[in-house]
Amino acid sequence: MNPSHEHVKGSLDHSSLPGLDQVLDRSFLGSLRRADALRGNQVLVSFTDGGGYTASELLLQSGRLAAVFAEMGVRAGDRIVILCGNRVEFLWCMFAAAWLGAVAAPLNVSLRGMTLRHPLDELEPKLVVYETATAESLLACGAADSLRTINIDTD
Repeated sequence: MNPSHEHVKGSLDHSSLPGLDQVLDRSFLGSLRRADALRGNQVLVSFTDGGGYTASELLLQSGRLAAVFAEMGVRAGDRIVILCGNRVEFLWCMFAAAWLGAVAAPLNVSLRGMTLRHPLDELEPKLVVYETATAESLLACGAADSLRTINIDTD
């Protein structure tokens, strides 16, 4: 440390600065909370189908999904495999996992057979979130029977 800054050492008390903990939170979820605080109702994420979502909407939906994941037994450190394409529900899953301190493990939706089974076996996920379009490949790889799953389209 620079000797001219000795007087500063240890004098930074973040608790006296309201909201600073959110500014310093550089996590995935912290970034979304910051965007919500800074951008209000501006669209944060847009999709090619024309759908657009604000940070507030993403927080609300991912919080709801986090509650569902928690009810299904997901806890901090657990792995959640996400097997769905480019859609808003993918983001909800990512943020919901972060909300719980779980590890999101997105897999390529084009994986089939053993190339899908192998990462599922290795990851030992607490939960697999999939979409109807990937249901057949999940069932065909033979791992679905031993895994807790949720279809993001129907459940």
